[in-house]
Amino acid sequence: MKIKINHKPEPDLSLLSIEAAEEIERIRKNISTNLKSTKELSKLIKKDFTWRLDYGVRFSEAYYGAYSVNLSELTTKELKPYIETIVKKLDSISNLESEELGELVGFCANLCTSFSLYEQEFSRGPCFLVA
Repeated sequence: MKIKINHKPEPDLSLLSIEAAEEIERIRKNISTNLKSTKELSKLIKKDFTWRLDYGVRFSEAYYGAYSVNLSELTTKELKPYIETIVKKLDSISNLESEELGELVGFCANLCTSFSLYEQEFSRGPCFLVA
């Protein structure tokens, strides 16, 4: 069964992700920053990532790249605890250790790459998922 996905991802998700990675890296290096993109990314992840299959796939790819944990076989419902963990980290940057900040930078950078590739696919035409 093929499922056609007509909804293009938010155009700023790849940019927002890399900006968040940069902000988090600045915090890790004790450089002042406003965390505007990090807060916005957290809001988008909370809002869209628990119900959109296409976003769940992007999240799984980014999570694997940062934490080496394969989530690709999980449903969007099963991804929820992982999503909530990332959101909690994004919302409490000042409480994280340097290693956790580094992993979060990796997650955001991987999310940027995943969404950039996804957006390129949409520029080529409709996207289909095989179920």
